[in-house]
Amino acid sequence: MKNYKHAYWLNKNGEPCYTVFITPTGELTEAINNNNAIVLDDVHDFIKTSDRNLNFLSAYVFDFENKNISINIEIAKSIILGSIRSRRNQILKEMDVEQLKYMSNVDKLAKVESVKQQLRDLPDQLLNSMSNCENLVDLKHIFPPILNTYKEMI
Repeated sequence: MKNYKHAYWLNKNGEPCYTVFITPTGELTEAINNNNAIVLDDVHDFIKTSDRNLNFLSAYVFDFENKNISINIEIAKSIILGSIRSRRNQILKEMDVEQLKYMSNVDKLAKVESVKQQLRDLPDQLLNSMSNCENLVDLKHIFPPILNTYKEMI
């Protein structure tokens, strides 16, 4: 069985990185030598409990001396907002097609337009909700249900 190490480090551009390795090479070796890396035998506890998919990697704040990772909540908020906006924009494109289908059905057309308006209003609503978020758990709870249920609303 190989002994993999887990490194959380900053590359030459100052961007947070995560690497699983046996023997470090290149930039990672340099980061380790310059004390710009956290090297562990297992995944960091913060990652295990809060960010298993590394969705917030660009929001990580590294304390290399104490081998600790925390999160810049403002950057995490912008990541969540960007993700939700992207999903919302995909749905709005789908809804444009639905709108064309129902041009002759006034009731269905009104429902489609109502859903589209709710989707357009999401960013402002989310910004209000996010103002109270203090950690990743809070942020994960603000995902708008309409992004999953919009088809049922038509």
